Formats: sequence, C-alpha cells, structure tokens
Amino acid sequence: MAAMPELRFKRVVSVTSADPRHPAENLLQPERGGRWRAGKAGEKRISAELELEGEGPIHSVHIGNDGSAFVELLVGKAAGGDFQVLLPTAAFLSPNESRAGAELGRVRLFGPQSLVRGVAEERWDRIRLVCTQPYCQTRPFGLAFVRLFSSPDDAPAGPSPPSRRLGPFKLREGGSSPPRPPGSLFYQRPSPTAAPPPPAPPGPSFAVAALGGSAHKAAKRRPSPKTNGKASKLPKTARTPGSPSRTPGSPSRTPGSSRTPGSSRTPGSPPRTPGSPSGGPILAGVVLVLSGFQNPLRSQLREAAAELGAAYSPDWTARSTHLVAAFPRTPKPRPLVPGGDSWWTRLDLGLSAAAAAPP
Repeated sequence: MAAMPELRFKRVVSVTSADPRHPAENLLQPERGGRWRAGKAGEKRISAELELEGEGPIHSVHIGNDGSAFVELLVGKAAGGDFQVLLPTAAFLSPNESRAGAELGRVRLFGPQSLVRGVAEERWDRIRLVCTQPYCQTRPFGLAFVRLFSSPDDAPAGPSPPSRRLGPFKLREGGSSPPRPPGSLFYQRPSPTAAPPPPAPPGPSFAVAALGGSAHKAAKRRPSPKTNGKASKLPKTARTPGSPSRTPGSPSRTPGSSRTPGSSRTPGSPPRTPGSPSGGPILAGVVLVLSGFQNPLRSQLREAAAELGAAYSPDWTARSTHLVAAFPRTPKPRPLVPGGDSWWTRLDLGLSAAAAAPP
C-alpha cells in the first residue's frame, strides 16, 4: 500500500491567543514536539489560521490534544472566500476529564469517513483550527500537533529508474521471485515416465522343461555300442557343489564295469535309451523316482513326467530307471552313487538328476 503524502504547513496567518512559551508556530513542525497553548487560563475559545505550502485535497487528519474539550477544523483558500467546515466539532475530553485533568494529551485520527466528503475532495491551501474548553477555567488549553494527509492517488510520481541495457538489448528489471541457485532448474525438471514393458507370454512350466532337458541330456551322453563287442564306457560322475568327494581309500571303477544295484547287464549289451522308436512320448518306458522335493514342486514334477510318458514310483525298485534328487545327500541316491555306473547333472534352481541303467 502506498504511503499517504503529508501536507506541510508554510506559516501562521493569524492566532487569537497564544502563550509566548508555546506559540502557534510550534504547529508548523509537529515532529519537534512543541505545542500551541492559550495565553492565559479562563479562556473558553481560541483559534489559529495556518497556510499550507501548496493546495490539495485533504484525505485524513491527525490531531494531538492539549487540554481542549472540542476541536473543529475549517478549510479555505488564500484567494478569498468563506471557510468551510471539513471536520465537524469533535469531542476530545468529557466534562469530568476536563475538571480532573485526565487524558489531556489524547490523540485522534480522522479518516475520509469522518470528514465532509464534498469539502475534502476540493483543493485547499489554508486551514482554521477552533478549540473550546467550557468545563475548566483554571488551566490553559490548546493543541499538541496537527497533521494533514492527502490521498495516495495525489502523490507525485517519482522519477522512473533508468533502464539497463546490454548492447542493443534492454534488460528486464528483476521481479519478486526469489533468486534460483545454480542448477535448480535441472533438478526440478520432471523425469519422463517410461512405459511399462509388455508382459511376457506364458511359457512351459519349469518342471516340464527340467524333465525334458534331463532326458535329452541322458540320450546324448549315452554312447552307442562299439563293434568289437566290448562294453561301452559310461562317463564319470559330475559332482555338484557341496557333494562329498571320494576318499583316497575308496575302490576305483574299472572301465566297462557296471555295478548299479539291480543291474544284470552283460558287457557288450547296448544301453537302453528312453523314448519310443516309433515317435511316441519322449519318456516312454521311464520309471521315475523323486527324492528330496516338497510339494507343490513334487506334484508339478510328477504331472510333468506323466505328460512326457514316464511312470512314477515312490521308492527305488528293480523297475526304476531314473532318480531325480533335489540334492545329493537325500536317502534314496546314497546306495546308487558310490558303487554303480551313474551320472549327475545340475538343473536350474539346484535340481540334480541321476539315472541308473535298467536291469
């Protein structure tokens, strides 16, 4: 909000009564703290006429009292004419306060709603102050200060600041926005939201893939029989991490030997390969034994094996052809690994498969 410009006083035109120690000239400079007071006690009415430095409309009036019961303000022009009432008689002290000498320095502020509207809108260069005190005749009275203010719209426009230029360009003046630290615009930049990847199409179950891969590896790793009648040599056991190593004193296998429990295969007989030669299920003729698996994975493996043509046996018997164990130390593969021809392969998620030759 713009500050209201103050109308300054130029000189005292006339005064009806004044104390030499408190003359009316003290009202010309209210910031010094002087006051205007009647010349003697017992007077009921005093007045002073002041001239302004320039004429203009009066928007508000501030008056500081010094013992007066009522104050009235009139305005006029140096060119002549009658004075008109701008501020009707305003009470500053009650009769009791006047007699008791209480609140003698009361200050009142009068805005546009307290002034006569038609008179306040005109331009004036003189004022007349009329003070009365009918309730106390033992004490001189007067005013401490009077200040007049014009409308903010009438304030003279200040000089416009010089425009700043950089070569042929005119620099814009800074606004009210706070300064930005270096790099803040990059931090506030929203990151583009990437579209979510499309869902992958459902593939075959893990159990089906595991059993299919195991049977395919078993078929590839079993060599064909040699023409000289000698038994085929099975590959050595591929041990999984964490499986017990063979001790130095354990007996070693001789090439061509086959000591899998329940196996009566003679040297030179070709190994049996899972799968039907007529293009049937890939695990046709396979009897599968599971060890170390918990449901629901155990059920999934059984269903996958059945879909591929294999039969299921809860325990290892003479009919069993393949053993799938979750880890090497389960009870079922212990009698098979140390003394028989077998092979191990590591499936995904730590599954191990063991196959024994059929009887």
